[in-house]
Amino acid sequence: MRRFQYSENKMICEVNVKKNFYACVASLCLAPLTAAVIANEDKPAQAESPRLVFAAGESRADWKLYVGNPDDWMKPVRGVSGQTRSPSNVHVEIAEDASGMQVVRASWNGGPAGQVLWHNRSAQDFSAIAAAGGALSLVVRVDEAPSEAVSLRMDCGYPCTGSFKFANVLSALPAGQWVRLGIPLSCFADAGTHLKRVDTPVLFFTTGTMQLSIADLRLEPQLPAESLVNCAS
Repeated sequence: MRRFQYSENKMICEVNVKKNFYACVASLCLAPLTAAVIANEDKPAQAESPRLVFAAGESRADWKLYVGNPDDWMKPVRGVSGQTRSPSNVHVEIAEDASGMQVVRASWNGGPAGQVLWHNRSAQDFSAIAAAGGALSLVVRVDEAPSEAVSLRMDCGYPCTGSFKFANVLSALPAGQWVRLGIPLSCFADAGTHLKRVDTPVLFFTTGTMQLSIADLRLEPQLPAESLVNCAS
């Protein structure tokens, strides 16, 4: 059991993650998560490239934000917003949340498959982080639950990829509340990701509708066990 204090309303939130993630999600005590809280959790050794992917409204190091659909699977997002073309079924914008955080708001409008991803032309080696029991850490808020299956992918140069089924995870979270989730890197390795040459650490893919806000993405060498998703469940 770990206790979290969120500065916005001084609530104490106790999170007790059980072995079965879907049971655990329903039991999460969620409270508003602010930029100050995220900053306070940073440690210098964990903030260096390539571990930080997106934080405080900015893509970090050489990671770049893209949207995609069958017309163009990797359309770069320039400035603070972007969308797919032919059709414009995926849209993202970087905007200030009500809590004061700069976040990515991503919307899928259905139709053809659509994706939102962070990519680096130079592949990165995450094997040491994985060996330390590391995880992909996401601070997310579900604004509209997914209508269809969602894949959370970590790619290692086409066609190398590892995919994690994410729709049930997102659907189990209360809408409109921030939560931090940790996906062990071993989940992606077991699904096919070659962790010595990762060029896309985060990719959300669906053919349905969904609205998701993202405040923080990083590769963490260590996360408390109670924040980790059990991908074997």
